[in-house]
Amino acid sequence: MSLTRDLIDDIRRAQTEGAVERNSEYEIAYADIVLYGRQDSNDSPVWVAIEASVKIDEHDVYRARQRADILAAVYREPALAVVVGESIDDRDRERASDAGVEVISIRPRYRPES
Repeated sequence: MSLTRDLIDDIRRAQTEGAVERNSEYEIAYADIVLYGRQDSNDSPVWVAIEASVKIDEHDVYRARQRADILAAVYREPALAVVVGESIDDRDRERASDAGVEVISIRPRYRPES
């Protein structure tokens, strides 16, 4: 994965300021997807940290939350934590809910509606 120089510099600056822990740039580098956009409801900026897995587990939930928190701390803007996968058990779904992590379930294969 390649991070833009600006993102790396921003994270390192936040580390120097004590806003995030050392090596936070590695956490962001290993995120499955990092997005930046604007929310339709109020046009405010938002970061999105996404972890994708076939079977979502507690580690995916933790990483999504941790990475969203890093982005929020670095940019002082809202950041959403999202996990995406084919399945998640009830305990991990509860963990996600408790941590404020959005769960998106996908189908194993694309099947157009009849």
